[in-house]
Amino acid sequence: MKNNITDFTYPIIFKHIHGFLTVSVPDLGIDAKVPLPNDFFKTKNLEQNKEIIWKIFAEVLADSVSHLETKKWIPNASQIKTQLKTPEKDYSLPEFCRAVQKHITVSENTLRREINRGKIICYTTEGGHRRIPESEVKRYITSSQKSAAKNTPEQDNAL
Repeated sequence: MKNNITDFTYPIIFKHIHGFLTVSVPDLGIDAKVPLPNDFFKTKNLEQNKEIIWKIFAEVLADSVSHLETKKWIPNASQIKTQLKTPEKDYSLPEFCRAVQKHITVSENTLRREINRGKIICYTTEGGHRRIPESEVKRYITSSQKSAAKNTPEQDNAL
């Protein structure tokens, strides 16, 4: 079934990522990328840059129109929304320690060792401080309780 397209109301997103110009139409699931010349942002030859941009734009537009013409239904165009999740709260090591200590008894040094072993996921800031995602609190408590439950019967049998 052919659809008659009079207006193209879908958001088109241009991004410069690691030497590539990426153009996408998220509502239609269409992406295209073209490598940019090394001097793209330094060149005084704006006509050459315009040609590169128009080339990829024309490719994405043609794909989008072709996609819309061949579909049985046309998705509604979204408005550009920030549908991003709010970033997860993260803790410093002392804050993480206090949050975990509400549930189990553990020292800050033990948590440092667990981080170094990779049992607690964290990232390091530019200043060298550890930041631990909030989701790690529940995950760590659950895994600690499971390992404690496993170790208890073995210790009882050993005595």
